[in-house]
Amino acid sequence: MQRQPIVVIEATLDDLNPEVYEYVIERLFECGARDVFLQPVIMKKSRPGTTLTVLCEAPQVETLAALILTETTTLGVRWRTEERFVAERRTESVSLRGGRVRVKLAEVDGRVINAAPEYEDCKLLARSSGRPLKLILDEARSTAWRRFGAESQA
Repeated sequence: MQRQPIVVIEATLDDLNPEVYEYVIERLFECGARDVFLQPVIMKKSRPGTTLTVLCEAPQVETLAALILTETTTLGVRWRTEERFVAERRTESVSLRGGRVRVKLAEVDGRVINAAPEYEDCKLLARSSGRPLKLILDEARSTAWRRFGAESQA
């Protein structure tokens, strides 16, 4: 587990066509955002709105803020630096019937605490094999736990 700073950028949006969200999120990731999410809020005069939150490293703040101002209807962007703990991460591959799937593993003190199959890999395998996506996701996760989980490291 590592301690590291992260910058939180926020803007509230109350008059942006929701169809634009997908494009803005894609652009933010292309420009270095670590994570992007939207939350519904009630703004002044009880208007429904959305808070756009972006997590990034300090060097990307100005680029991402400029992008938010340019691509959305907000008139202002705020940011702050916070501290976070992050698990060590690595990607491994597991073999399933019909193909291989990458799995993101999270570790604390050398012990695997989470196994998350790569969605896109699972989706491709589901399409090519005709098997349900939900089963492939479950199979990839359980295979990774058996292969890399704490029990296998003992």
